[in-house]
Amino acid sequence: MSAEADRNHDYLRVRISCRLRTESPLHCGDGGALEVSESPWKDLKKGGKGHINTLCRGPTDPYIPASSLRGSLRQRCRDAVALFGEARGDEGEAGALRVYDAFLRKARGAEGDRYWNPTERSTLRDGVSIDPITGTAAKGKLFIFEVIPPGACFDVEMEADRLRQDQLAELLGLLQGWDGSAAAALGKGRTRGWGRVSLDGTPVVKVLTDEDIVSWAADSNSGPPQLRAIDAPTAHPPAPPDLIRIGLILRPDSPLLINEPARVRPKQQDADPFPNLEFMRDADGQALIPGSSLRGALRGRAGRILATIAHHQGVDAQKAGESIDSLIRELFGTEGQRSILWLGDARATDTNLHPQQFNAVDRFTGGVADKALYSVVAADCAHLQGEAVLDLARVPENDWWKGLLLLLGRDLIEGDIPVGWGKSRGYGAFSTELALPDGKAITDFENLLAYLKDHYGETTPRRWVEALHREIAHQVEQSRTGLGS
Repeated sequence: MSAEADRNHDYLRVRISCRLRTESPLHCGDGGALEVSESPWKDLKKGGKGHINTLCRGPTDPYIPASSLRGSLRQRCRDAVALFGEARGDEGEAGALRVYDAFLRKARGAEGDRYWNPTERSTLRDGVSIDPITGTAAKGKLFIFEVIPPGACFDVEMEADRLRQDQLAELLGLLQGWDGSAAAALGKGRTRGWGRVSLDGTPVVKVLTDEDIVSWAADSNSGPPQLRAIDAPTAHPPAPPDLIRIGLILRPDSPLLINEPARVRPKQQDADPFPNLEFMRDADGQALIPGSSLRGALRGRAGRILATIAHHQGVDAQKAGESIDSLIRELFGTEGQRSILWLGDARATDTNLHPQQFNAVDRFTGGVADKALYSVVAADCAHLQGEAVLDLARVPENDWWKGLLLLLGRDLIEGDIPVGWGKSRGYGAFSTELALPDGKAITDFENLLAYLKDHYGETTPRRWVEALHREIAHQVEQSRTGLGS
C-alpha cells in the first residue's frame, strides 16, 4: 500500500473560526437558580420573590457550551461517527472534531429594555404556563430566564485532526445549517422560538498538512509549524431534516398586547404617565408575538378540543382534561421531551401605537373601583409573519395527531385562538393565512379541506378526525382502567 493511500487524509489538522449571531433570545443555562433578591436585577421591582434561571458564564462573560454546539452539529451530520465519535459500552471511538465553548463577543440590549444589564451583558425574559381550560396564566407558574438578546455575537472555534477534503466540506455544510431557523436552534426554549442563531460572515479555515511538516523539518531555521489559511472547499450541505414548514400570516382584528415587563416602569404615583402594560417588540421596534405565546395558545386550544371530545364520550368534565393529558404531552412536549411542533416568533412590519385607558369595575357595587385607573399601550398592525415547523421524524405512529392539527388549523384560520392580554376586552384577536410548502395560500377552512382532499384523497380529513376520536376513546379507557385498579 502506498504512503498516500495509508495516510487517508488531506489535512493533518484543521482549525475553523466563525461567528454566530443570535436571531432570538438565547438561554444556555448552567442549571443554577438565583434568588431575585440576590441578583443583579434586585432593584427592578420584581417583588423580590422567585428565582432566575441563570446562563452558563465564564469568569466574566456568558458562553454557549461546546456540548450544545457539538450536539447541534451532530444531529444533522451524515458522517457522525468519523467526526464526532461513538460510545459503545465501556469502549467507544473518539471523533476527529473538537469543539470549544463559544464566548460572547458583543451584545446590546433593545431600546427601552429596562432589564438589560450591561455588566452581565444579558437581560431577562418572563413567562407563564397557560391553563389549558381557561386560556389564562396558570397560578404560581411564573418563570424567569436570563437570556442573551437577539443581535448578540459569539466567537466559535473548533479543530479536527486528519480530515479528508470531503469531510471538511461536510463540516462546513453543517455550519451553514445555522441559518436562523428553528431546526438548528440552541439551548432552552427551542420550541418557543428561542435559540435561533445564524452564521455572521464566512468561516475562516486554517490547515496544517503533512507536506507542511516535511517542509518545516527540512528548514532548520524555521520556527514551530504554523497553520495557514486556505480557500475553503465548497460546503456540502447535509440532507435536509424531515420537517414541514408552514408560514403563518397573522391578520389582527383588534389591538395586540403581549406584555413585555422589561418595558414597564413601576408607577410612583397615580398621575405617573408611564403605562401599566406595554406590547412586546423586536429590536426594530416592531410588534412581536413570541413563539412561546403562540405555542401556549395552541396548546391551550388543543387541550380544550381534546377535553371536549372526551366529555362527549362520557367522561366527567372534571376528569376530561386528565384523561387526554398524555396526548397533549406527545404533541407539545414536556420539560424533558422536545415538542414535535415548533412555533417561531411572529413579527410585524407596520406597527402603530394604540394607547388606551381603563377603569377597573368594583364587582360588588358595579361602579368604578377607587384608584383603579390604568393605561396600556397595545400594537396596531396590519399583519405579522411567523412560522410553524413540524418534526416528522418524531410524530406518533397513527393519524390522531393529524386530526388534532386539522382542527387547530381550522381555529387559527377562522380567528378563534386569541393571544395575549385583554382577550375578554376584544384584544388579541386575529385570523391566519397558511402559506404551505408548495406555495399554496390557505385563507379559509374550505380551501384547506379542498387542498387536503386533492393531495391525500377525498375521505382523508374525515379519517384523520375519526382517528383522533378513536385515540381519545382509547386514552379514556386506559384512564378508567387506571382509576379502577
